[in-house]
Amino acid sequence: MELYDASRKIGDIFDKVDTNNDGTVALAELKQAMEQDEVVKAYLVRVFGSQKVTSDPDVLFRWLDSNQDGAVDPAEFEKGITSLRLTAQLVRANSGLDFGGPALSHIA
Repeated sequence: MELYDASRKIGDIFDKVDTNNDGTVALAELKQAMEQDEVVKAYLVRVFGSQKVTSDPDVLFRWLDSNQDGAVDPAEFEKGITSLRLTAQLVRANSGLDFGGPALSHIA
């Protein structure tokens, strides 16, 4: 099985990260998925075009948790992943830089 399936939807990834099935993703769940789930890791690398984005789950979580309530709901997850994916594409297209370094520093 290929780790990254082009047809995989953001909602499928959310469901994989939401390991306790409470409908939200906590920082601990995101960290665990980014460290241990090969499908989630491969998806993030493919979406962002870099392994660097998987190196700091704290930064990614702060970006995804737009209302800063300590939990990421499905809408926040989809909006955040989509926004980061578009930003990564723009950065790569306009500057040739690898997304994950300086491009993420403004959200830290």
